[in-house]
Amino acid sequence: MDPDPANKDKIIEWCKNYFDALHPYSAGGAYVNFMMEEGQERVRAAFRDKYDRLAMIKNRHDPANFFRVNQNVRPPGPQPASSVAANSVEETPITPGLSVQDRR
Repeated sequence: MDPDPANKDKIIEWCKNYFDALHPYSAGGAYVNFMMEEGQERVRAAFRDKYDRLAMIKNRHDPANFFRVNQNVRPPGPQPASSVAANSVEETPITPGLSVQDRR
């Protein structure tokens, strides 16, 4: 880390060049929690063949992409205008001792 903000672009360029030089020798994955602003293509590459399945699950449970602060899997298709409207589902009361499957 460099305390001088003027060096930000130089450091980012160095890191990207370093990544590009080493990437051919890697397994191709990534630890998503260590990603910064690599973009959605890098997130997709990190999850590899599991990305499409994760996107379908995300669409089912978070179609408005409310949980999007991190480098996340985006739900497919257009995003609803209101996360409240998109997430309004009939709530099932929680009964102690019952699993998620028992409540369905």
